[in-house]
Amino acid sequence: MEYKSFLKTVGGGEGQKCHYPTRLDVYGCGCEHGCKYCYARSLLDFRGLWGKPRTADIEKVRRAVKRLQLGTIVRMGGMTDCFAPIEKTERVALETIRA
Repeated sequence: MEYKSFLKTVGGGEGQKCHYPTRLDVYGCGCEHGCKYCYARSLLDFRGLWGKPRTADIEKVRRAVKRLQLGTIVRMGGMTDCFAPIEKTERVALETIRA
């Protein structure tokens, strides 16, 4: 299943604290690591949004990256590990870096 909300700019307190409020998660809605301390899991699980990782469409990611203003600092893997085990087969994080 495709992960569609891979690019997000956070505002408010989080955006002001981060200094890099643009977040790019090429895998979402789950993670294969299963860390007990994971804040992403705790945020999404109670909403019923946590499960098998979903992968962003690399062509959509490339288009979104090209639309970013030059000099924008992007935080990869703000909600999940962008180099999780799924990356071995999907390779979307690597292709995003190359974009």
